[in-house]
Amino acid sequence: MGKGQRLYTKAKTLIPGGNMLLSKRPEMFLPDQWPAYYSRAKGCSVWDLDDAEYIDMSIMGVGAKCLGICASQS
Repeated sequence: MGKGQRLYTKAKTLIPGGNMLLSKRPEMFLPDQWPAYYSRAKGCSVWDLDDAEYIDMSIMGVGAKCLGICASQS
């Protein structure tokens, strides 16, 4: 279990559903493994709190929209 999953487990004890996006909970995709929180985003890529990179292509890019899209190239 990564940092994000541990934080999400704690969040569910404090926030109903664990987050404000009740229709887009991490359990919808891969329970106990799908990242609940992201540290950054760039284009369609998002990184979780353990620095694993994912392509944010589900449910209209919720991760990229919440973090803001960084269009600049490094």
